[in-house]
Amino acid sequence: MRARLTTTVLIIAILLVPALGGCRRAPSGPVSSATLPRQVHMLDANTGWGLNGPLVLRTTDGGTTWYDVTPRAAGASIIGTDFSDAGHGWLATVANEAGPLTIYRTADGGKSWAKTTTNLTTMGAQVRFVDATHGWILVNQGVAAGSEGVVLLRTLDGGASWTVVNQTAPQNPAPGQIPFGGGKTGFAFSDDKHGWLTGYQPVEGHAYLFATGDGGATWQPADLKLPKDYAHSWLSTQSPLFFSATDGLLPVVFGEQGQPTVFYVTHDGGKTWAPGAPVVSPGNNSFLWSFADVKHGFATDGDHLFATADGGASWTEVRTDRTLAGTTQLWFVSDQVGWAASDTVLLKTTDGGKTWAIVKPGK
Repeated sequence: MRARLTTTVLIIAILLVPALGGCRRAPSGPVSSATLPRQVHMLDANTGWGLNGPLVLRTTDGGTTWYDVTPRAAGASIIGTDFSDAGHGWLATVANEAGPLTIYRTADGGKSWAKTTTNLTTMGAQVRFVDATHGWILVNQGVAAGSEGVVLLRTLDGGASWTVVNQTAPQNPAPGQIPFGGGKTGFAFSDDKHGWLTGYQPVEGHAYLFATGDGGATWQPADLKLPKDYAHSWLSTQSPLFFSATDGLLPVVFGEQGQPTVFYVTHDGGKTWAPGAPVVSPGNNSFLWSFADVKHGFATDGDHLFATADGGASWTEVRTDRTLAGTTQLWFVSDQVGWAASDTVLLKTTDGGKTWAIVKPGK
């Protein structure tokens, strides 16, 4: 058992929380094909959220019809999102390249939004919520020479207020601080206390993985056993996917021929991780992936689609009726129903990826 790091008092900043009223939109009809989502966050086969540039969209019929529920924030760029259910959603936005970071929240499916403006500037942010109350934002503060500065914000009230709970320190970091060294690829929490930070650093055979058990206040290195064939590879850990407080998957991309990706599985809340079989791109392309649950998942390199029914322990190729080249996002809600989004088209499958249909408004 690794000794717990001593809790250290960090620079804690209560960010600006203006007392602003709700931001409402006038009801509008379904969007046209030109404004169909280029990213989706489906909650089930019928209900979900979507993004198209600065537009926030919502569907209740499986993606056939989408409605614009964008908050009134002219000129803002959406740089991070999360949606915990049909009612609750969060947007991290910046008005220009210099920021500041503004966070919008809704509890009624986008009918109204409230906002919190921070004093942070950023060009990138990742938003993660485990329920309608507890959430975090990892704010990018810039990269240089294999290092990346970040600030971790936490909310305990659904996004009405945010607190800095951890941040990198290039010089003299305190025990438990997020390390400045290495690039950060993502993070995830399994409950309101336990989370993992992923990334990469130019060291072969070493996995960049840190864990917290106190909501992000302190972090410590987490052990990850590497498969024998890739023990000396350059690798990148990616944001974990949790389906309960105990069951989750951790994607790890190895920098070898074919970009092999291995999905580690945990059934004890991240105390232990077991590697599965690598899924490999015949064309040496990067993968996009999506898991509907801890067992059923899909991965595509654009030219091929692979499926697993055992949490990545084995993979089989799915013979599809069309290419997925140009796909920028894959999203499955079951072993049969899923979407593939690109900059030009939204596709949907209802048979596990064998056939794909173009989503057209009203069709």
